[in-house]
Amino acid sequence: MDWKGFWNESGQLRDRDCCRQVGRTFKGAAYSDSEIAGMVERLLELLNPLPDGTLLDLGCGNGLVTSRLASHFRTVTGLDFSQPLIDTAKSRFAGNNVEYVLGDAIDLDAVEGPFDRVLMSAAFQFVSRRQAARMFRRLDQVVAKGGRIVLADVADRDRIWNFYRGMGGKLRFAGEIVRRKPTIGYWWRPSALCRVANATGWTASTHYQPATLPNYYFRYDAVLERSATPALRGPGDTVRRSRLPSPPQ
Repeated sequence: MDWKGFWNESGQLRDRDCCRQVGRTFKGAAYSDSEIAGMVERLLELLNPLPDGTLLDLGCGNGLVTSRLASHFRTVTGLDFSQPLIDTAKSRFAGNNVEYVLGDAIDLDAVEGPFDRVLMSAAFQFVSRRQAARMFRRLDQVVAKGGRIVLADVADRDRIWNFYRGMGGKLRFAGEIVRRKPTIGYWWRPSALCRVANATGWTASTHYQPATLPNYYFRYDAVLERSATPALRGPGDTVRRSRLPSPPQ
């Protein structure tokens, strides 16, 4: 799937609603103001901003989330590979301490750093295992000492059938595979994400989302920090799982 082409040409880009424009929806409805506020609160909890810190938001889209985090950082850089989304971000979600940059989140050639915090929210599903390894290695050169990476809203392969429910859901999933047009790109098992992070010099912990977030029943969050010993290749990392939330009925 050519995700860059999709986000440059998708009909979603013409939607006037900023949430639907970037797929921030629940059962087809755009996130409410309270749901957006809850999502931002969760991201800030995971990011744990430093006083006078800097943030790199990978796959920033139209700036909907980036702009809401900006007041908690000295400077924020939003990076996305879609020119239409970057144009929207600059026109609708500009800020004195926010810069939006056109570039690739995998190679990171368009940014230099160092950044105290890096966020990729609802965009890791567009990253393959090979691309993730390359991105994590490149981030080692971009993240400041003591910094961290937050991967938010990762699609959980272990709970894929919470999303594609019942026989109808399975048929829908099969149809997407045949047409090569998935609703969601890459589904990541928490254990697989941890292995890739560990092999590239990071430790990872994965966390179920609280049931107050709209898509908690098939998504999770991950926090990456530098390993004490680089590039270990065992399973090694922690999968922090509180009680598994039940999907909505």
